[in-house]
Amino acid sequence: MHRLLFITLVLLAGCAPDITETDFFSRHPDPLATEEGKVILASHTNDSIRIRVLSENGLHAGFNPLLFETEGDVSELTATLFLDSGITRIESPLGPTVFTSGESAHILNPGISGDWTLELSWVTNQARFTTQYPVDVTDDIWVQQIEGDPTFISWVAPTAPKTGSDVFEIAIHSFDGTSFSPVTSASLDLYPYMDMGAGEGHSTPFLAPTHVGDGHYRGEVNFIMSGGWDMTVRMSGGEEVIFKGFTVR
Repeated sequence: MHRLLFITLVLLAGCAPDITETDFFSRHPDPLATEEGKVILASHTNDSIRIRVLSENGLHAGFNPLLFETEGDVSELTATLFLDSGITRIESPLGPTVFTSGESAHILNPGISGDWTLELSWVTNQARFTTQYPVDVTDDIWVQQIEGDPTFISWVAPTAPKTGSDVFEIAIHSFDGTSFSPVTSASLDLYPYMDMGAGEGHSTPFLAPTHVGDGHYRGEVNFIMSGGWDMTVRMSGGEEVIFKGFTVR
C-alpha cells in the first residue's frame, strides 16, 4: 500500500529579521538535494517498508507544506520536530502529531540556539520503531514576535496575495520558556496600507480576523491594487506587529 499524507508545519522565529524585501518568497531557503523537484528531509527503508518526508524547498520559519510517503505495513505514524538547545527540548505545541490529510503542527523557535531534529515513530509488525533525522531551519520574514512580549504571530494565508478579496489568516502562540500554547481569546484589528510616496497612501476594505480554532484567526482583505502593501495586526492591549513589503500581484 502506498500512501501520501500532507501536513503543514509552522516554525516561528523568536527574532524576526528586518523586513525590506518586496517579494513574498524572497527569503525562502536555497534548495537542497532534490528528487523530482522535492527535498528529502527524512528517509527510512528496510525489506518491508519505506517512509519518506519531503518538502519543496527545505524547512523555513513559517508554514511548510510537507509530503509524507509510506509503503508497506506502516501504521500509527507520528512525527515531532523539536529544537534541542543541549539543556532543554522544545517541541511542537501540539506534541507528537498523527499525520492525517490536512492536519497541521506548529513548531516554534523562541530564538534559543540549538539543533532541529525531525523524529519519526511508527508501528510495523506489532512493534514500535523510532528514528531521528537532523534538519536545517532557515529564518523567514513571515513570523513576528510582539516586542517585549512572549507572543508570536505567524502569517498563514494568503501565501501568494492577489488583487481582489482574499482570506487573511494568522496563528498566534505564547511561549512560557519551555513550551508553546495557542492564544485563543485575542481581539484583533487590521490596518492594510499601501504607501504611494510623498506622504500619500491608502488602505483597503477588510474584515478583522476572529478565532476559528487552535490559535488560528481568519478574516478577509480586499486588495484593490497590485503592488507593495504593509499589514499591521493589532491586539486589544495595544500590541501590534507589522508585516511589511509583501507584494500583491
